[in-house]
Amino acid sequence: MTYILLLALLFSGIIATAIGHNPVSELVHKIQGNITEIAFPKNSREIIIDNLEGKYKTLDQFFSGSANELIKSKNISENNKKQIQEAFKAYTESKSLLNNLKVKEQAQKGIIESVIKKVLKTDEEQPGPTSIPPQCRVECPGN
Repeated sequence: MTYILLLALLFSGIIATAIGHNPVSELVHKIQGNITEIAFPKNSREIIIDNLEGKYKTLDQFFSGSANELIKSKNISENNKKQIQEAFKAYTESKSLLNNLKVKEQAQKGIIESVIKKVLKTDEEQPGPTSIPPQCRVECPGN
């Protein structure tokens, strides 16, 4: 019975891999993501950046749809249209600043993670091949 179960599991894994859906890989990535979240939780700046990105999605919808309709409307004065255009300009500038802040925060977090990994030696590299300087003689014991 166990043999049939293992055979079915192996066969389903082969089919899933052939289709392009690899549940084992997805499981490993989920576990790795959870461990990363536990080991390196988001700080307050990252949480604020995520919250601002959520708010920017709402503003994106407004400026891509409603703002264009308001600017094209004949019922709105030229002064109000100019204010909407200035608001859109300020919005795009602040969005680019937020993106720059996000990149810097990720780079800073990357540095901190790399220092922690180096201290904990989790990313130990295997030593490379050693080279013997030409002035040294290597002799094997004779028979």
